[in-house]
Amino acid sequence: MRVRAWPGLVLTLLLGGCGPGAREATDAAVDAGRDAAPPDVTVVDVEVIDAAPPVDAAPLLDIPIQDVQDLSRITHVSAGARVRLDGVVVTARDADANLFVVQEPSGAPAYAGVMVNAEPLPAGATLPAVGDLVDLQGTVREVSRSGFTGSRTSIESLSSLAVVGSAPVPAPAAVTPSEINLTGARAEELEGVLVKLGAVNVGVVEPGFGTFTVDGGLTIANRLFPAAAPLAFPFARDSYGSIGGILDFDFGAPRLLPRGDSDLTGYVRAPACLDALTPSNATVGEGQSVSLTAALDRPAPLGGAALALDSSSPANAAPAQPSVTVVAGALSATVVVNGVLTSASAVNIGAAITGCGSAAGIRKTSTVTVLNGPTPRLAALSPANLYVMGNGGQGSEGVLTLRLDRPAPAPPAAATTVTLTSGDPRLAVPVSLTVPPGATVAAFKVRGAGAPSSTAVTVGASFNASSVSAAVTVVSLASLPVAEQLQLNELLAAPAATLPDGDANCDGVVDSADDEFVELVSVAPQPLDLSNVQLNDAAATPNGHRFAAGTILGPGESIVIFGGGTLAPMAALHPWCAGGFAGARLERANLRGTLGLNNGGDTLTLRSAAGVTLTQISFGAVAAGPSVTRDPDLTGALVVHSSAVGRAGDRPYSPGTRLTGVPFWLASP
Repeated sequence: MRVRAWPGLVLTLLLGGCGPGAREATDAAVDAGRDAAPPDVTVVDVEVIDAAPPVDAAPLLDIPIQDVQDLSRITHVSAGARVRLDGVVVTARDADANLFVVQEPSGAPAYAGVMVNAEPLPAGATLPAVGDLVDLQGTVREVSRSGFTGSRTSIESLSSLAVVGSAPVPAPAAVTPSEINLTGARAEELEGVLVKLGAVNVGVVEPGFGTFTVDGGLTIANRLFPAAAPLAFPFARDSYGSIGGILDFDFGAPRLLPRGDSDLTGYVRAPACLDALTPSNATVGEGQSVSLTAALDRPAPLGGAALALDSSSPANAAPAQPSVTVVAGALSATVVVNGVLTSASAVNIGAAITGCGSAAGIRKTSTVTVLNGPTPRLAALSPANLYVMGNGGQGSEGVLTLRLDRPAPAPPAAATTVTLTSGDPRLAVPVSLTVPPGATVAAFKVRGAGAPSSTAVTVGASFNASSVSAAVTVVSLASLPVAEQLQLNELLAAPAATLPDGDANCDGVVDSADDEFVELVSVAPQPLDLSNVQLNDAAATPNGHRFAAGTILGPGESIVIFGGGTLAPMAALHPWCAGGFAGARLERANLRGTLGLNNGGDTLTLRSAAGVTLTQISFGAVAAGPSVTRDPDLTGALVVHSSAVGRAGDRPYSPGTRLTGVPFWLASP
């Protein structure tokens, strides 16, 4: 055990016999005494015999940052201790958040840096600049995020902060990604320290979070550097000659935080590669054509990207032209394939690009089947098993989606009208469904209010001598599962400040809190009971929303929770307002009257009425304007809405609908 003592205070070892009240007073005295004690004595549990002068009156002694960061030091101070750091140099700052990083101006870099949260700034103080020498007093904290392991050591609740001079910023410690990654040998000792990587390649890019990974999976984040290029816009396979910055710990892992352009050098953008030729399987009738999409993994360069097209059987199906160009700045081009003659086997249509540098990204293929004649046939009815409620209410409807083997023909050809049947008249289905010209999918609703519970009813569809079916099972409210199949699909944390983009809830008023929103979508085949399910942010006193008892969300339905507003959207106000967000359910945050999404990043957690975490999502710093959305919908990673593939026009968000603006339940399965 370690004892710290100083003149005027008599300490006696506790050998036992103290009551709870005495122990609590003792612990408080020890905690206060640790801050003021010399660094070369030992501390044990103590009882104050003569408190003259009082412990609280003892001045804080200047300690090195190593005493805060290095757990192995005998003079280490724990979380909650008040500390004083004198003559430390500022190595980075975030003026938007009153946050800065300090490091010992000389000596070995190990355990020599720490992040300082100066919000709020002490009276009369200003945020120091990089290169300032500062004296400060504050409290040691271990800061962690809900749902993630590990923590960041920081100094917070500053009682004093003063600039006392200037000094050169210490040279960054040379490291490799593996040394400072989660399992790296130097990850702990270099937290809060200025470091520098050598040449690295870019891995996964998530612009919605302002992050990307490099070799070894190490995350590079723009927490201290929210400017545009080049940090926010690298692509996979790009490279940097070096990346420097502060080693931080957040979201359960080390992250490197560049401070500006000078910390990112030698940026080289890799040539564009083909990412996909979609759909991977397509059908086309004789004498008809079908469109494929050739997508790049990054915008085409100046002059465009030329793609060579080919066919494994041109006599049966072939591209309409031998090549297509993805124009400069675009991500994709349309490949038109003509169906020439029906064949017994499918035809492989290929698209190839030169200069990619990656064999996997040079050529992509799609399988095209040429069908006899232009009249479509039924291919599928999905989901194959659907569950609906049998006792009325919001969840008593379900959605079935019909798929054709080729696009429905346009006039003057006859309309593609499909006959629908139900195996039990108490399970209501439409008499027929007409697939729009050019479409391959169409959806319809079934209603189980009158059918007996736990009964599987066959729903059939027939057209052009083809038929498909699905089983619909009617369930009661009591048998509904906990809401475990909800997807957090889109969120808006930083609405724009002006019309029209700032008016997400379509009430004609821009409000930074009211226009925030979170979009939830059911990905379950059965209705979900959201009774008393709660959505929270990561605040100590959570903001968010609690669903009312009896709230039922049907398959494919979406629900949008706004921070506030009238929730009576004016349909003609903005493009995303049409049809009241395409009929999505709308609710207003009812916990503390706001969603409280942080522009600098936040964690959203959906919990059941019993407090069980159902789903969780975290996002990093976001710029004002567009939302952050999954791309593709429901299954993809979070990206900025303005960069999402397939979005409808230039909308900054798509609350309640897919990126294309159509309801989730109308999209193809």
